[in-house]
Amino acid sequence: MDGNNLGNSIKTLRMAKGITQEELAYRINVSKATVSAYENGSRLPSYDVLIKLARLFHVTTDNLLGVCLLYTSPS
Repeated sequence: MDGNNLGNSIKTLRMAKGITQEELAYRINVSKATVSAYENGSRLPSYDVLIKLARLFHVTTDNLLGVCLLYTSPS
């Protein structure tokens, strides 16, 4: 997983929700510096934090991680 893609997703969703890094940090129980590290890709959130982020932003963890599941039926 590329931390920068995840970081961009977090930042985009946070800004769309109109909240600051400090507010996001409070809501997911981490420091503002940790949120900044997530957003700039220098740190990845734990599974627990990833789930909190998904719930807060009303998206799936796959969406946050940029996972694209493609299904092709067998021929």
